[in-house]
Amino acid sequence: MKNGVPLFLSLLAGFVIVSAPANAADKTSDSSPVQTAAVTVDPIHDIIVKQLKAFRDRDAVAAYALTSTDIREKYLDAKAFLHNVRVTYRALYENASYTFLERSEINGSHIQKMEIVDSDGKTATVLCRIVKNDSGEWMIDSYMVLESDAQPI
Repeated sequence: MKNGVPLFLSLLAGFVIVSAPANAADKTSDSSPVQTAAVTVDPIHDIIVKQLKAFRDRDAVAAYALTSTDIREKYLDAKAFLHNVRVTYRALYENASYTFLERSEINGSHIQKMEIVDSDGKTATVLCRIVKNDSGEWMIDSYMVLESDAQPI
């Protein structure tokens, strides 16, 4: 999507109207066996969990591989992508635990709301937009930090 911001904002508006409760068991932390295994029953949660783990592990290649084609077109390589996450999305880069909240589906995209706690114990409310690629695999298209008590790096 070349004009992803207006689309994302329209998806965000729909998110407020149409949302579904998430499984209460989706709260985890770095020490939880569920998160270290990075396996969940929900494919949307699974892709997010894998990327959050890649951010924690500072694995630029793994994190980049989980992004949509549109995101990959914005960055020269995986290293540039991870650098952007580090300076722009501290809660994601330094994530220590997360809780999946409500989720909505709008025109085939999913918007997953989460609460993320970073390594300093600061909390952020984050929206993640997930889309299917041409081969039908779920990929992360964007994140938006709505609220945060964390300071920028």
